[in-house]
Amino acid sequence: MTRKVSEIHPVYFGSYDKFDSIREYTDAIANLFLIGRNGMNRYNNQDRSMLTAMEAVKNIKIGIITKENIWNVNAEQEYHESK
Repeated sequence: MTRKVSEIHPVYFGSYDKFDSIREYTDAIANLFLIGRNGMNRYNNQDRSMLTAMEAVKNIKIGIITKENIWNVNAEQEYHESK
């Protein structure tokens, strides 16, 4: 599958200032878990994207419908990868 360059990273222009409203709306859907870079429209490296999926699976397994733990992955203000 070939993807356009515009689909590679989330974009932060246009209606991004309304993101909180969109998140509130989607978080209210009990069986919808937005994960990863494209699902959350947030830059996550591959490891952190997988962590969001793991948190979603944990929520589903034990019946948690809130999404705070998923949104808290990669939420710190400063982040530096090291080799």
